[in-house]
Amino acid sequence: MKLDQVVRYLASKPWAMEPLALAALVDVVAHRSVGDATPMPEGVEPAIGGTAWYLDIGAAGIPHQSAGAVARRAGRVGVLPIRGTILNRLSGMEAMSGGTSFETLTKSFVGMRNASDVKAIVLDIDSPGGSVDGLPEMATLIHESRGSKPIVAQVNVCAASSAYWLAAQADEIAVTPSGDVGSIGVVTVHQDMSAALEKMGIKHTVIASTPFKAEGNPFGPLEEEALASIQADVATFDTMFHDAVAQGRGVKASAVRAEYGQGRMVLADAAVKRGMADRVATMEQTLNRFGVSMLGGSRAAQAPPSTRMAARSFLRRVRLNAQ
Repeated sequence: MKLDQVVRYLASKPWAMEPLALAALVDVVAHRSVGDATPMPEGVEPAIGGTAWYLDIGAAGIPHQSAGAVARRAGRVGVLPIRGTILNRLSGMEAMSGGTSFETLTKSFVGMRNASDVKAIVLDIDSPGGSVDGLPEMATLIHESRGSKPIVAQVNVCAASSAYWLAAQADEIAVTPSGDVGSIGVVTVHQDMSAALEKMGIKHTVIASTPFKAEGNPFGPLEEEALASIQADVATFDTMFHDAVAQGRGVKASAVRAEYGQGRMVLADAAVKRGMADRVATMEQTLNRFGVSMLGGSRAAQAPPSTRMAARSFLRRVRLNAQ
């Protein structure tokens, strides 16, 4: 996909994404599209970027797993990474996003949900969010899978925008102590490339067969009618976003709008106090409650009796909800 086409794609889509991450992605694409081939600094990517009911599922630690294998399975726990920019399909964006596709997520999640030897699913989330394309469908899949087996969203360390939309559909949300969640809302970008192109001696003449076919194109200022249309799309997805989080968290949409950051990210402790998450815990602590470890070996013996009691209580609740 040509870079100017990627810019148009970015400009035409609403994004459920942390604004600074989206700005970084757009800036890189825009600079490349006008011939700026300055490489990114080494190690910098264009896109920036537990719960006590686990012991009774019979998880068994596997001491000699490699780090890559642990990212997929830890004992009888399925660990599903959701990392980087989230897109419906990566295709031409893959090299720039280094992210995750809903297409891949859906296949992996359904496989874990249907596997008889997977007794729980942990969504390992570290993402600034991404496109709204495919997002409501993936969120619905997670929400409707509740009751089949415990599903926990482990924020490790960031669940922004669409990543939080997904996290809210799990049975519970855990946030690592240094983590944050939120950035609820939808944003889009119009990139006016006309000045940059003029400096290069390039002038585009846009020819369209219908009145709105070329509206919002990057070769000139944004027209008022195009702006109104884009704002309407953003508002539609914004309502879907708040309603989905409200359903997932079991609160009213008005509470999400008032208490869930209003577009800001919220740190772990504050997120729990506001009801945006259920507890502060690291990935290791979350897996320990399942009786397994990222480092290898079983942690069941370390869990206090209160943890085992909470595990039994939760599992009974999941079974009742599934009936």
